[in-house]
Amino acid sequence: MHYERQYNLLYVLEQNEKAAENKGIMRAISTSPKNFEISYRNILVYDIPKDLLLPIFKDGELKKDETVHQMLFERNIENGQLFCESNLNITPLNNFQIQRELNENLLIETRIGNKHKLWTSDKWGFEKHIIAEFDKDSYWHLDAFNAVLHLFSQDSSGKLLIKNLEW
Repeated sequence: MHYERQYNLLYVLEQNEKAAENKGIMRAISTSPKNFEISYRNILVYDIPKDLLLPIFKDGELKKDETVHQMLFERNIENGQLFCESNLNITPLNNFQIQRELNENLLIETRIGNKHKLWTSDKWGFEKHIIAEFDKDSYWHLDAFNAVLHLFSQDSSGKLLIKNLEW
């Protein structure tokens, strides 16, 4: 679970059916084998002041076997350092004095087979957009100082390709 202070929201990662059979609908993962693949059916957002529980992905927005791999949102900037909340403990910190406002969006990675998608969404899941699609051998990085996502991949000859995505 991840708490978002500005809007008083709580994010719950909903387990996929296989994991839920053995562990219940939710499960906190504190330690896992290095190659263990974590996937979730959805992200639920609990709007505490309104006592309202909403799924980020509504029916039909994800393909049948598409799962949520990770989510991230910027929590705060303290002494020029950016701190994020993420289910995979991603720490997109740069050793620079960050002087910008927090990004108001969620960043969500989904996957189906070897294909991955990066989505941005408002905090409640109403305004979602796919910003990139890539294969399992690609890698993305949050450049906190420049507020950019770098997507690293290779072409068929092995040449490194970098695509910059607005964050």
